Amino acid sequence: MRNREHVDFSESTEEIAPLTEEEKKARLEELKQKMSEKKAKQAILDKEEQKRNEVCLSLISRTHTHIHRHILRSLMAPQLRLRSPAEQDDPAISSKG
Repeated sequence: MRNREHVDFSESTEEIAPLTEEEKKARLEELKQKMSEKKAKQAILDKEEQKRNEVCLSLISRTHTHIHRHILRSLMAPQLRLRSPAEQDDPAISSKG
């Protein structure tokens, strides 16, 4: 199969007439409508993406908090074992560090 390029434009028999003013206006309105629809669809997609991002950030934040608490508990465990039971229950003593 040969790859043949169209180089002789005199072969074209179809002549394209210029648009009238009414046709130009109609075409412009059509393009504006399409652009408006496209923007509306994109706004919906952006809103959905923002919701997904917020959920992800919330999960990350909760996970970070959980990990942070776990690390603090494991670091504080040896110190809590050394304290008396009264000191462990009293928040004023616990916060004195």
